[in-house]
Amino acid sequence: MKSSLLDKILHRPGGAFLQEACRKGLTRQLARTLEPAARELFPEEPASILESRPRFEEAALRTVMGAAGNLEISFALADLVAEAVESLGLASTSDVQSPFRRVWVQQDASDRVRGVVLTCGESEISVLIPSAGEPIAGIGGILHFSYRGFDSPVGYELQLNDSVRLPEAHVLHLTRVGGDGAIGRSSKRHLVTIDALVRESAASDQVTGMKRCTIQDISLGGVRLLCERGFERGAPLHLDVFLDDGGSEPFSVDCTVRWTKKYPDGHGAGLQFGELLKSHSVRLEKLIQELELASDFD
Repeated sequence: MKSSLLDKILHRPGGAFLQEACRKGLTRQLARTLEPAARELFPEEPASILESRPRFEEAALRTVMGAAGNLEISFALADLVAEAVESLGLASTSDVQSPFRRVWVQQDASDRVRGVVLTCGESEISVLIPSAGEPIAGIGGILHFSYRGFDSPVGYELQLNDSVRLPEAHVLHLTRVGGDGAIGRSSKRHLVTIDALVRESAASDQVTGMKRCTIQDISLGGVRLLCERGFERGAPLHLDVFLDDGGSEPFSVDCTVRWTKKYPDGHGAGLQFGELLKSHSVRLEKLIQELELASDFD
């Protein structure tokens, strides 16, 4: 009897999903709230949202936004989802922004307000804050935006371009001050396809310790690359980039791995540059200028 009853529970609509969600640390109430979106988006394997960051984000956004779009946004629900991202082990390993990351926003010396990132793009980010109280700033105001990074606090200034007050939340649309640079980065990224080699900084054999990789975007502060093998977050690496700029040697710099991600075609990683030699700094700045000029004609 017990076995038969358990089978009925697990195989009724939602039974297996609820059990798996609760086993992974979600409350039953939150699991039931997320379940309809999970089943609608991924009917064959709704529980896959509990292990896939992109799938979880998609289901969570649909849940938080509601059937009527952003008119149903609830800060309390978004905050619960942000907590679930952490408890499920799906929190971003990058210092760059991602949906459902908990953040702080404040103007001048005023009290900090806790928020939750809702959406983020290359140049704009939307943040949910509680709806109570006066607007945190006027349109065009400068806000200090901060959050817990991979190994240290991250903070920078953003400009309030628009704000929407809803019954259960306040939505802030923020951009870099003056529109310069990408959100979460001090300099703009440029898409490229450039061959490179990386090795652990402590490797004694500089030849056999090297891994071939492809640079997928580059900025004055670092690169995003794709390799066959992965790296550890926080690991020191040495990077040699083969620039087609007439130089006799590769562009060479020590880096730190800031984030990692597994893709179907390899392992992605974001590297932050360390101190550059003057000659290499000049080459990098020249490359960025050429990429910016080329983008103006796209």
